[in-house]
Amino acid sequence: MARDDIDAVHVNTPTNSHMALTLAALSAGKHVLVEKPIARKAAEANRMVEAAKEADRKLMAAMNLRFRPDAMTLRKFLEGGEIGRVGTVRARWLKKKDRWSRSPWLSNARISGGGVLMDLGIQMLDVCWWILGNPKFERVTAQAIRDRLGFRVEDTLISFYSLSGDTTLYLNVTWAYMSDDSDAFTMFSGSHGTASLNPLQITKEVQGSLVNVTPAGKPLRPQDIYKKSF
Repeated sequence: MARDDIDAVHVNTPTNSHMALTLAALSAGKHVLVEKPIARKAAEANRMVEAAKEADRKLMAAMNLRFRPDAMTLRKFLEGGEIGRVGTVRARWLKKKDRWSRSPWLSNARISGGGVLMDLGIQMLDVCWWILGNPKFERVTAQAIRDRLGFRVEDTLISFYSLSGDTTLYLNVTWAYMSDDSDAFTMFSGSHGTASLNPLQITKEVQGSLVNVTPAGKPLRPQDIYKKSF
């Protein structure tokens, strides 16, 4: 923090330490990139944002899914109204149930702030909201389930979000998917077409016929696209 040759700090620690480290870095005049989720609670996040304003420094949450090449392409298509008004979005990230070998603090709400919502859900929710152009949230309905892994935090979350512009987002995330493989998929349904991620595919109505207008290029595996986001 005291070194003048360091301009920015990347906070890459468990979530309960994000606020203290971010405030220290900002007060030392550093820009801050803080890992997702930015904090455990809204009050912590708001305090960090205010500190960045007071210090006149950049503060950014590392929501890397926004930087996937397919997500950036899809956002441009939606901005241009290529599939019309988006009425529904369906998003899921289902990790297969397996022996838990990830960081144990992820299932400790005191440290992480929550369960699968704070791990997988917040990423899917953010990238869908960003692709849609950051509409206002008007209503949220959710069910958190914790009956498959024996954790005190939710291992599964099912949620519905009513957004401005009469758009509904359905999100399903879990650490306990009963399948051989994990699954991640997002579908945007518009008045004149559909668009999906994993894989990227855009279909729109042209003169009464449905046409695949997905940009050409070498197809990448979802794992490679995810790595490119970093």
